[in-house]
Amino acid sequence: MAIKSLFGKIKNPASSGGQRQQYPVGRMGRSQAITTFGIGSIYELRTFRDGRSTLHSVMIAGLDTWDADRLPVIHEPVLQHLLKVRKFRLPPVEQRTLTGGVNPDGPAVPAVRFPRWLVCSKCNRLGVVGREFDDAGFWGPRCKANGARGCGHGVPVRLVVACFDPHAPDEGEERPDTGQHPGHIDDFPWAWWAHFESRDGTCENPQLKLETQAGSTGLAGLRVVCHSSQCGGRVGRSLEGVFGAYALERRFCTGSRPWLGDHHDGCPRRIRALLRGASNVYFPVLVSALSIPPFSNRLFQLLSGCPDIVANVGDPNFSDAQLAILARNALSSLRREGYSDEQIVAVLQALASGQTQDSLPDNSEEMRARERTALIQGQLPSDDPEASKVQDEFIAEPLGSELLDTCLGLVLDALVRVHRLREVRVLRGFQRVDPIYGGDPFTMECAPLSRTPQNWLPAIEVRGEGLYFELSHERLQNWEMSDPVQQRFQRLLANYHQMCANRHIDPEASPPSARTVLAHTLSHLLMKQLSLECGYSSASLRERLYIGDEWAGALIYTATPGADGTLGGLVSQGDPERFLGILRAAVENARWCSSDPLCIESEGQGADALNLAACHACALVSETSCEQRNLYLDRALIVGLPGSPETGFFHGTDFLA
Repeated sequence: MAIKSLFGKIKNPASSGGQRQQYPVGRMGRSQAITTFGIGSIYELRTFRDGRSTLHSVMIAGLDTWDADRLPVIHEPVLQHLLKVRKFRLPPVEQRTLTGGVNPDGPAVPAVRFPRWLVCSKCNRLGVVGREFDDAGFWGPRCKANGARGCGHGVPVRLVVACFDPHAPDEGEERPDTGQHPGHIDDFPWAWWAHFESRDGTCENPQLKLETQAGSTGLAGLRVVCHSSQCGGRVGRSLEGVFGAYALERRFCTGSRPWLGDHHDGCPRRIRALLRGASNVYFPVLVSALSIPPFSNRLFQLLSGCPDIVANVGDPNFSDAQLAILARNALSSLRREGYSDEQIVAVLQALASGQTQDSLPDNSEEMRARERTALIQGQLPSDDPEASKVQDEFIAEPLGSELLDTCLGLVLDALVRVHRLREVRVLRGFQRVDPIYGGDPFTMECAPLSRTPQNWLPAIEVRGEGLYFELSHERLQNWEMSDPVQQRFQRLLANYHQMCANRHIDPEASPPSARTVLAHTLSHLLMKQLSLECGYSSASLRERLYIGDEWAGALIYTATPGADGTLGGLVSQGDPERFLGILRAAVENARWCSSDPLCIESEGQGADALNLAACHACALVSETSCEQRNLYLDRALIVGLPGSPETGFFHGTDFLA
C-alpha cells in the first residue's frame, strides 16, 4: 500500500525519459493502516536516490482526505449496525502499470508533515518549512542558512507534545467535560522552552539552535539556544527533565489536530513531551466481529451491498428473473460463482423482509454471546450439491461429548474445530498517552477519524481457521468461589482500582473477574504451545475471549490476512488426543518460569501492575495477538502457588502431577 504526501510534491527521479513524475511515496501493509499506522499516527517515510536516503516524518490524515470512491467496499452487518455506518472500505493497495512501475494516479493513504519543526543536519538550526527551511520536494526540506546554496537538509525533530490530564478534581469540584481522549497533539514549544529561564520569557524574533554541551550526555547534553540579535546566544535551556509529567505545567493544550488540519478550541488539559516514535503516542481503538450465520453466507454478504436492488423486491414491475438479472449485472462475482436465480431471490427476499434486522445484536456483549452460540452449535457444509454452491464463511465442528469423556472432560465443556472463519476489524478512533485498559471498544472515548461524520470506516477482513475451548462451568464455579482464589484475585483487583483512580475511570465500567484472568492466561499459554505444535508463528495466532455468567472460553485463530490463515495446521490440533497433549504441555510449562521466584511472588507486573505472575518468559505473547494488551494475566490461577496449590484451576487433576 502506498502513502501520498499532502505537504509537498514528491518526485520520482528514476522515471523513464528523464521526466520527473509525481508519485505516492512510502509503503506499509494493509493491516498496518488500521493498527500501528492508522489515522492520527506518526509514520516515517524515506526517499532514496544515489544511495542516499531522506527522512520525512508524516501523520496519516483523516478520512475527509481519503479517495473513498476508489476503495473496495466490504460489509459486515453486525458492525455496521453497532457503529452506525453504512459500509466499510479497505485501505488502498499499490497499483502497478503495464510496465511494472508504480501507477502515480492510483489511490494512496494521504499524510501530512508532522512534526512541522525540523533541525538542520549541518548547522543544527531549528525551524519550520516556509521560514527557516525550503521544501525541496524529493530531497526533503533544505535549510536556508547559507542563502541560495542552502545548508543541510531538515531532519524531523524527535519531540512532540500531547495533552493529558493527571489531576483528579478536588473534593466537591466538578470535573470539566473535556473528553477522555481527544487525541490532541502539537509541536514541542521550542521557543518557549529556550526562553523559560530568561527574565521576560519572550523574544521578538527567535533564532533557535539545538546545540550539544561538552561533558554532558543524554538529554542533559542537548541545549536549545536562541541566537537572535536580542538574545545573542546567551539565552537557552537544557532538555534535561523534558519528559517529566510536569515539565510543561505552565503550558496548556492548543487543541491541535494535525490529522484533520484544524484546532479544537477550549481544551483545558495539560500537555507533556513525548518522543515522536514512542509507543504511547498512538493507541488504535479497534472493534471486530466474526461473520456467523446468516451473515457468514457469501451470497448474503454480496447482496447486502445492493440496497437499490433489495428495494425492488415486491414491486410488481420486477419478476424474480428480472431481480436476478439486476443482481448479476451489479455484481459480476455472482456470474463467476454460479449462483442460481432461486438462491439470489431467496436472499433478496430475506433482506427485504427485514428478517436479518431481527438477528442484529444491540451491544458488544450480545454480539459475543451470539458468536459463542454459533461456535457451540457449529455448522458443517451441506450435503446438497445445489446448496453447497452457496459458499459460507463459517464452518465449525463441535466435538461430541463422547470425545471429551477423557481428562479433557474434567476441565472442558466444549472443544470446537473451526475450519473456516471470517473476521472484520474496524478502526473507529484512537487514544494517546494514557489508554483505557479493558474498556468496551464500541463505547470508549476516542479521538475522531474525520472532521465531518462519514458513512464509512476503514477496515480489513481476515479469513482463517481456529480452535474454540470452553472451561467446565461446574468446575469453574467451585474454583472461582474458593477462598484461596478470591484472596489471590483481590491483589489484582486492588491494582485495577488504583489504575482507575489514577486515570479517573469508573471502576465499575468493565472490571475483570477471576474467570476472565483464568481464561485469558490459559489462552496465552495455549497460543505459545500451539505455535510449537502446528507450525504457525506466535504472531500469526490471535485470541478472542468469551466471558459470561454461564461460560468462559476463548477462540484461538489465525490472524494473518494472507494465505497462512488457511493451511489447516491449527484445526488439525483440535483432535482430542492431540489437544490433550497440548493442554498438558501448556499447563506443565506454566509451573516454572525462568524469572521465578520473582515472577510467581510478584504483587504486580506490566502496565499499571495489572498482571501478577506473568512476564515475557512465561505468559506474555505478541501485542497483536492479545485482546487485552497483555494485561489481566496470572499463571498462579492455572497451576497454583507454592504454598497454596488449590489456587490453581488444574489442581487435583492429572494435568499437574
